[in-house]
Amino acid sequence: MLAVLMVTTACSDKDEVVTDNLSKYVIGNYEGYTSASCAYFSGMMNAEQKIIVTEGSGDNKVDIQYASPTWGTVTATDATVLESEGGYIISGTGVWSMGHNGSVSDYDCTVTGNVKSGETQFVFSSPSVMGGLKVEFTEGEIPASLVLPGVYKGWTDASCAYFQGMTADNQEITISYKDSMYSVYYESDTWGTFAIEDIKFSYAEGVFTISGDGNCKMGMDGNIKDYPCTLSGSIDVEKSAPSFIFSVPAVMGGLTITFSPGNLPSESENE
Repeated sequence: MLAVLMVTTACSDKDEVVTDNLSKYVIGNYEGYTSASCAYFSGMMNAEQKIIVTEGSGDNKVDIQYASPTWGTVTATDATVLESEGGYIISGTGVWSMGHNGSVSDYDCTVTGNVKSGETQFVFSSPSVMGGLKVEFTEGEIPASLVLPGVYKGWTDASCAYFQGMTADNQEITISYKDSMYSVYYESDTWGTFAIEDIKFSYAEGVFTISGDGNCKMGMDGNIKDYPCTLSGSIDVEKSAPSFIFSVPAVMGGLTITFSPGNLPSESENE
């Protein structure tokens, strides 16, 4: 009787063995930002990016979809989920569909993911695109430190109480980041120098809105004076259309200098 009981108990224990399906821990919608690099550029940022992870065809399998207006669509089926320290690792292969001017091609790609509370990341790679394209996704809101600092090149349009539309080409504005503060510096042969030591910013829908108070130095014939000035503007994550407006109320009845990226438009373009 004891032997029968032991065999029965062993069979019962064997029947109750349950394998955990890890896919349930990573299924969901992820929102964040991406940084793209290839043989021709690096660090091209995009905000408001989304990745959808759904259940695959078996245990520890998931399907991944990433759709981007910039980078096309990645579809990976039955990527494998493994448990890792403090999270889960996803790996698989898929198809990357992308193109331009209506011509879309499919490319083989690899997909890896590290799903961890507050630190989720995905990487999409295709060696066949642009000498090796890699798009790295990070969950969460994009940090200002990855976007704002840099040198912005373009042209300016100045107006005051005495004139309108005085332009200057080959202008540069520099934003620096140090000690948790962002500073703006603009030096112009025409308008002098502008320094905003601590700009404020807010973020919404892929655009940083900036503002600040500072000092400008301007004058002529060696007679340089200091004037208070203000800055307002916006910088999109892709840096495709940054804008800066410097205002100096005490100069020439109120001087306003507006910066735009790119080259100074020709007269024919203005018509």
